[in-house]
Amino acid sequence: MNFRSKIFYPFKIKTMHESLYSDKITVYSSKGASVMKVDIIKHETYIEIRLIEIENIFTLFICTISESDFYLYKKEQDILVKYDRFVPILVNLFYKVKNNVDLTANIINKSDKELRLQFIEQNEFRNIVKLELPFQKPEEFQYRKYLGDLLGRMEKDNIALIKENKILREKAIKGDQEKNSKIKYLESENTEIRKRLELMNEELNSIEMKYNVEKEEFYSDKNKISELEKINTQLNYELENLKKANYREKYEEKEKEAKDHRMRILELEHKSESLNRELEEMKKEKRKLEYDLEREFGANLNAEEIKSKLSHLEGRIKTYKQENREKKEKIEQLQSENKSLVKKLENAQNVYNHFLKSKVEDNDIDNLGNYSFEPENPHNK
Repeated sequence: MNFRSKIFYPFKIKTMHESLYSDKITVYSSKGASVMKVDIIKHETYIEIRLIEIENIFTLFICTISESDFYLYKKEQDILVKYDRFVPILVNLFYKVKNNVDLTANIINKSDKELRLQFIEQNEFRNIVKLELPFQKPEEFQYRKYLGDLLGRMEKDNIALIKENKILREKAIKGDQEKNSKIKYLESENTEIRKRLELMNEELNSIEMKYNVEKEEFYSDKNKISELEKINTQLNYELENLKKANYREKYEEKEKEAKDHRMRILELEHKSESLNRELEEMKKEKRKLEYDLEREFGANLNAEEIKSKLSHLEGRIKTYKQENREKKEKIEQLQSENKSLVKKLENAQNVYNHFLKSKVEDNDIDNLGNYSFEPENPHNK
């Protein structure tokens, strides 16, 4: 929102000025301690010091010090430095009061429209007044200029807050998009990993079952070979006996039977060799699958550890979603603060309009002819 179209600045005096100090200090008076805001502004020919009440920013006292004013203070208060050294020393005095470095600021009320500010150095033997400055209620043109500076500063702060709010909102939106994209990617990756894990488990179970069946068959055939070898030995023994007994028919029958057994043995040996090769292939395939699982999920992981790892991945997804919700809450908080600042700015404008209206009715407009006014634009500073 642009507030420049809503705010009217009829009181900007053409002058060059620079802010030397702007902060809160603690001051002491007969009523006790209180906090006031101090603004030190350097103009072309003088410096202006504003004492502003914190609880009511429209109540202030002003002290202006030109070079000629300074030499009067120099003579009255035995000041040793010249004007060009006085200004930075004055700013340093306010810094010492702010930081409570053996220096306090006391206010002596002369009347409702006049007071004196004393800088008092705290010593063990006696307190010393380092400097005393007179302050008065502002003239009308000074008060107008103060209101203009105040509104301009508030508008500048509001514009900065709007820009910051916009940047934060864009960052949050971009962050949401990145987080959502990352969440979708992780969820897709999680689903894909689960599918791959299920397929690998099924394949591993199938290979293990096949391996166990082939292993049982191999040992069964091995036992059969052992039994057939025993039978073959027995047949050879009987065959030799038949040869010796010259039982040709029995001999030929036994020889044929022995030959059949030898063929059976050869077949079983071939089958055993084939089973051995298949077992080796399955062992290689099993080792490869275990290597793939180890590479995918880490070394020495069992099924429970893989499930734990997937649960951890799902926890990260939940964390990203929670961070998205917190970003959205931060945007809503910034929008609320922006609305509050807009409300304060409109209240300040209403106070100024009321003040200007009452002043115009009470004073002759010709008295303002000695000043040059133009609308204030804080962006042309």
